[in-house]
Amino acid sequence: MAGDEYYGAWQELDHCLLTGESAFHARHGCGLWEMAAGKPDLAAGFARTMRWNSTRALSEVLALYDFTAARLVVDLGAGDATLLCGVLARYPKARGLAVEQGSMAAHAAATVREAGLDQRCAVQTGDIRRAVPSGGDVYILKSVIHNRPDAAAVDILRTVRDAMPAGSQLLLVEKAHDSADPQAALRDLTMMVLFASQDRTPAEYRALLTWAGFTPSAPRQGSSGMCLIPAAADSARREPGDQPRPGGDPGLAEHPGQVRLDGLDGHEQAVRDLRVARTGGNQRDDLPLTPGQPEP
Repeated sequence: MAGDEYYGAWQELDHCLLTGESAFHARHGCGLWEMAAGKPDLAAGFARTMRWNSTRALSEVLALYDFTAARLVVDLGAGDATLLCGVLARYPKARGLAVEQGSMAAHAAATVREAGLDQRCAVQTGDIRRAVPSGGDVYILKSVIHNRPDAAAVDILRTVRDAMPAGSQLLLVEKAHDSADPQAALRDLTMMVLFASQDRTPAEYRALLTWAGFTPSAPRQGSSGMCLIPAAADSARREPGDQPRPGGDPGLAEHPGQVRLDGLDGHEQAVRDLRVARTGGNQRDDLPLTPGQPEP
């Protein structure tokens, strides 16, 4: 992403640091996705970026996950549907459903037509924050959770979980935070400026999944740093106020000496514990976990 919309947001970095709110929203008075919905040129730029990103990720997704048993693959926040079309091309017995908002859904439909998959892949316009189609065998969330603050990320994951039928699986696909990567700090800062979010480690993603009511499997990482985390829905959903079960939270047991902050609900505390652990006790986010929420 480039242009005045992007660079202008950085002028509100001080506001972002002081409040924990998105610098983009402070600058423009709306979120990035809301702006894109009203600007076709901006949405088209996103579609091009997503196609490039998904094209790069496709080979690793296909190498790290077997879709053979999937009859219906549902890609939530599918972008221009490049990833889903690539999966369907490899697995000719599978059908697909791409879910996107507004004008982005039109870009997804165009990609499906270009790939000649009209008979096997549908495009549905929808907001995955509010509702998710049921009936899928595999649900994909690629590059969706990384641009959401913790509470909003868990809300989306819970909406997905509630729609998933028994035996289905969620596949979370994200670029994993790696402090040894020179670009990691910039990605982290960019997520904060644009979305009041941040880059996350595989353990942090697993903690979010756990608190949303999933049982995540071990992360599978590709050579580019792309991370895939398959997750099954728990039979009993946990609520935000529930406390961690001893030894029962993926990623937490590997970090002894966690810090407990009174006043945080369950999933926020779990992720905060991981951040304290990964920085050697020095938190890199002293800001509220959600915009406008004061620290206890």
